[in-house]
Amino acid sequence: MTMIALLLAAGAIGTAGSAADHEARVRQSRCDAAVAAIPAPPAGDVYYSPEATRPFSIALRPGVLGIEWRGERPQTSTLSTFEASRGQSALVCENARQKAAAGATLISAAQAQDLLATAGFEGKQKFVQRISLPALNATGDEALVEIVTSTNRFGGGAYLVLLRKIDGEWQVVGRKALIAS
Repeated sequence: MTMIALLLAAGAIGTAGSAADHEARVRQSRCDAAVAAIPAPPAGDVYYSPEATRPFSIALRPGVLGIEWRGERPQTSTLSTFEASRGQSALVCENARQKAAAGATLISAAQAQDLLATAGFEGKQKFVQRISLPALNATGDEALVEIVTSTNRFGGGAYLVLLRKIDGEWQVVGRKALIAS
């Protein structure tokens, strides 16, 4: 028996098919975490944009800007994974799009920019939310998501949501405000 056959038999290495299966399970877990992180919509008109969130890396570290975590804190490895994996919207996931659409209107990034340019002038509160695709820790049982809410060109906020997989379900266990205006 060859060394590769022994390693395959022992489960030490997988086949190409199992690597693809693993990637699909990780992707689905990230999507499920995104669904669990989507907040209840605020009062007013709510829109979700597929635009990626922007980095706030300096604000992630403890003690920066005096803003601490409420609830549990993420593992250092989860923060590192999060900082390295920015730039994709959770709305790439069908289940996240469905949950967002249940309480809001899905719009394009261009429509979001147009809406924010005039928001508030007709006496109606409007919110455009963006949510990042969650970053998972190495063991896949902790996720970190960024949610950015804009009310007009100058108002809004951003916060992080920490989730842990407990009894097979993603649950919010911590939050950290990044910025509010």
